[in-house]
Amino acid sequence: MANEIQAAVRAVAFEFAEKLVEVTKQHLIEQLVATALAGDDSGRGQRRGQPPSGGRRRVVAGRPAGARKPMKVSAARRRTMRQQGKYLSVLRRLKPADRAKIQVIAKRGGVAAALTAARKVTSGAHSEE
Repeated sequence: MANEIQAAVRAVAFEFAEKLVEVTKQHLIEQLVATALAGDDSGRGQRRGQPPSGGRRRVVAGRPAGARKPMKVSAARRRTMRQQGKYLSVLRRLKPADRAKIQVIAKRGGVAAALTAARKVTSGAHSEE
């Protein structure tokens, strides 16, 4: 009895799989035909939501519509960002042990102190060579 049930389940599953493959093929064929009849690339090579490459964008106040206005950055913020970039640049070049020491210095004394210490570590490495 169990074998009969298993055989029946296999038969139903096999039949379902065949129907699923057939429906998927039919759907794919319909999409291909629709694309061929439309005569365009139907968005090939373009990102979603973007106008076609030949299309014109609406321009508002000198920027494409929907584009964000660039944020103004204060001098202090710009200086902080530049310092952070230098810190990350120096950190990237250090060996893991030195990097850990510099990170501790940065947490305790700030990024400026860490930069000074990192420069000493890197200049000391060059003088030893």
